[in-house]
Amino acid sequence: MYESDRKTRVKLTTISKERSERIDWIKATLTDPSAELYEGWDKKKKKYDKSRRVAFVYEDYVVVISIQKPTHEGVMRAKFITAYCADNSLAKIRSSPRWSPNK
Repeated sequence: MYESDRKTRVKLTTISKERSERIDWIKATLTDPSAELYEGWDKKKKKYDKSRRVAFVYEDYVVVISIQKPTHEGVMRAKFITAYCADNSLAKIRSSPRWSPNK
């Protein structure tokens, strides 16, 4: 629940009250069947990554996860990447390809 300095992207050592207040929104966003789901952008490869899923439900609250390879039992797993208010980037996210578990 820390924030990064916008210029250096270095994590600050103080806990963000704003982010902490929204911690419950992560689970709600991930489990909401009406969440908008988009493919995430891989900055290093400069292309969309089907294994990254961006979801949002609550106005501008975004949760990004990385889909892992299924287990031997076929169970889908994911790794939490980040969650934040995307007030400046919603249009860009919505222009991304839709994410589908079947891709």
